[in-house]
Amino acid sequence: ILLFLSNVKISISHVLALFNEFKNLAGYKINWHKSTLLPLNSPATNVQYPPSIPVSNVISYLGIKIYAKLSEITHKNYREISQKVTEDLQR
Repeated sequence: ILLFLSNVKISISHVLALFNEFKNLAGYKINWHKSTLLPLNSPATNVQYPPSIPVSNVISYLGIKIYAKLSEITHKNYREISQKVTEDLQR
């Protein structure tokens, strides 16, 4: 799932508690080693991210790379797809 949070300093602890409650009720748990936090645009200052969840500046979702700076998403994804199409057409 993609989850967008505002006021990360306060909301991240609540979201983690909600996931823990889900684990207790449903019996499923989240594999935090396969999860990533991606602060968008400007990272929140003075935020304690959980040490068990890696923080990244780019993730791949359904084949699209999502960058921490939203202005890079279109440019970088378009360039990569354009290069692949050009290479395929030259074969």
